Order: sequence, then C-alpha cells, then structure tokens
Amino acid sequence: MKHLFHNVRARLTLWYVISLSVILILYAGLSGMLLIVNLRNTMDNQLEEDFEVLESMVKINRYGQLVLDIDDESFLYDHWTQLWSDNGNLLVESPLFKKQQIPGMNRPDRHCKGFKYNSFVLPDHLHVRMMSGILNVDGHTCFFRLLRSEELLRNETGMFLLWLLIAMPVALILAGGGGYFMAGKLLSPVHRMTDKVSRIDDTNLQERLPVVNPDDELGYLAQTFNELLQRI
Repeated sequence: MKHLFHNVRARLTLWYVISLSVILILYAGLSGMLLIVNLRNTMDNQLEEDFEVLESMVKINRYGQLVLDIDDESFLYDHWTQLWSDNGNLLVESPLFKKQQIPGMNRPDRHCKGFKYNSFVLPDHLHVRMMSGILNVDGHTCFFRLLRSEELLRNETGMFLLWLLIAMPVALILAGGGGYFMAGKLLSPVHRMTDKVSRIDDTNLQERLPVVNPDDELGYLAQTFNELLQRI
C-alpha cells in the first residue's frame, strides 16, 4: 500500500476521491438540513391551518361562556386538540390526547403574541410537534395546544439519508475509477517522453521529444529538454 501511492497516478486519484468525498459530505449535510427545515415548516403550516379551523369553532354562548360549536366532530377525533379557559379549566380535549401522557399545560402570558412551537417524544416513543398559544374570542381569552405526529418527517428524512448512504459509495467508486483512467490519459505523454529519453545517447543526439501542446506544462518540459539537446 505504501509503495502504491508512490505512483503519481494513484496519488492524483486519491486526492480526487478525497476532495469529492468532502464535497459530497458537505452537500449531504446541507441538503439534509434544508430537507428537515422544509418538512418542519410544512408541518408548522399544517398546525396553523388546524388552528384556523379551531378558531372558527370557538364561540361565546348567551351566558358569556366559551363553547366549541362543532358541526363535524371528526376534527376532534382526527386531530390532537386541547383548549383551556383563562382560569385553567379544560374546555375541550380530543380523544387522542386522552390516550397519551402529554406534558402538563404551561399557561402562556396572555400578552404574548404569536405561537410557540416545540418537539418532544411521548412515552410510547412517538415523536410529535406541538403548537401552543392564546386564542382571543370577543374579549375572552383561552389557551390551546395542537399536536401532529412527526413520523412522516422522520421517515422521509430517514429515506433521504438511506439513499445518500447507498449513492455516495457508488459515486466515489465510479469517480475513483474515472479519475484513475483520466490520470492515466493525462500522464501518458510523460511515459512517452520517458521512453524517448531513455533511448537517446551519444549516437543519436539529433533525436527530439515530440511537443504535442507547446502551451501546457508537458509541452514546455519537452521544449526545454529539446533545447538542452540542441545546446549539447
């Protein structure tokens, strides 16, 4: 192995493969992060859509109490939904919440704006994304929590990484083979010059090295050696 990399062709191929490996690793890392950010943003947008549906359901009855006006109860059965009154009473809780051990409600500051997002793992190892915040309805304040499973995000990220793990070694093998072949093609003029020089002695000093391309380094080397022979 040590003697193998004394060969210029092998060293050029090795540096080419190392450089390509670094580029592919950086590309894979950046692509993976962009994929996760994009999928998470999509999930947050879906949670905001769930919030808009929930907001349209919350009403004030004739007794001045917050109630949920539900025409289609499938929303509560299909979505992780909790709604709390200003004094901390649980108003609405979907069956999905009742089946899981969800961390307790941390009531946010009523003056805070916007939504809060965070991810955590349930006791059954299910990864979820939670959106929480304040909902104001005709001067009445309530607090909500909406959850969605992150399994789709994790599955798509896992498939992306799996394809990268398969594709990167294949790409490096093909690139290494192609680089070794191209290095051989590029160095072939050196071998021809070496063979030509080895046959020149005091009986055939009129011989000259062929100059294929006088503008590149190998052509310049051949020209320099020919000038040396001319001076001799």
